[in-house]
Amino acid sequence: MTQDVYTNTILEGEVLNWIIEGRDFVLEEDGDSGHRPGRNKKARAWKEQHFFSCPQSPDLSPIENCWLVPKQYINRFPHWEVDTVKELLAEEGWKGLSQETINKWLNSIPKRLRHVIKLKGKMTGW
Repeated sequence: MTQDVYTNTILEGEVLNWIIEGRDFVLEEDGDSGHRPGRNKKARAWKEQHFFSCPQSPDLSPIENCWLVPKQYINRFPHWEVDTVKELLAEEGWKGLSQETINKWLNSIPKRLRHVIKLKGKMTGW
């Protein structure tokens, strides 16, 4: 994803509306190049109060769990070419991820956080 797409479509196209509406949310970003500082400095100014970054804390990052489902699907097939991976993801990879499963992972965050605190920041195995 490009920084322009991320800034214009996601941050200014969606997230800014959530802020204007007064919705409570936490914005989490991964290591995608579109999330890096640069053109989206304006958006970063207003999103900071809602921002949570945990690329070094996968225990607290439900997106890491979400990637597991399509990765498991893709690994069942030979996939040496980028186009093949894209086809597999579009075809079935994300279909195996239900909202119920995502909610389960999100609801586990308080328990994960307590576990990380108990282990003084060390990996918990989530």
